[in-house]
Amino acid sequence: MKTIETKEDFLKWANDCNKVLKPQEICDLQDVYGHSEVKTIKDLFVNDDSTDNRMIAFAINKVMGWDALKEMINHLIRAKANKIINEEIEHYMADYLKRDKALSEKEQAFRESRKPYWKRITKLMYEIGRMESVCNHYRKQNEELESANRKLRNDLKQAHMNAFKFEKIKELLLAQ
Repeated sequence: MKTIETKEDFLKWANDCNKVLKPQEICDLQDVYGHSEVKTIKDLFVNDDSTDNRMIAFAINKVMGWDALKEMINHLIRAKANKIINEEIEHYMADYLKRDKALSEKEQAFRESRKPYWKRITKLMYEIGRMESVCNHYRKQNEELESANRKLRNDLKQAHMNAFKFEKIKELLLAQ
């Protein structure tokens, strides 16, 4: 049984899907997609930043349906959001470590000098307080982002339910 294992396989599958297809050909393409590992397909879809994703998305929607496409798009959005969050975390951690190193060096200089530099102590305390406020700010931002994420998920569920209800009503009206 043929499966999708590489980007070339995925593009060939998408090209085959975007042709005029007979029902048997659609079933064969669904079998290829269905026998492929979901993780591999998702990784191939996420790791490609080219315009081929549009063609692949159209092919998935055409052959596999809206639910499969929705799952791929959700995975893509999650992957991009995680990438952005991880980059921000790395940026803030690097900044924090740099500041922490500078603070450690200042503390070491203070210990070595063994003199009561009250101005220096006040300045270090101010810097620590400022760093804590920045940390609290980022924590608050993280909580707000998580809250927004939960709200968006709930909105997406509600929109999906509304679309499902709309489709059912549409079917009932068309049946009459």
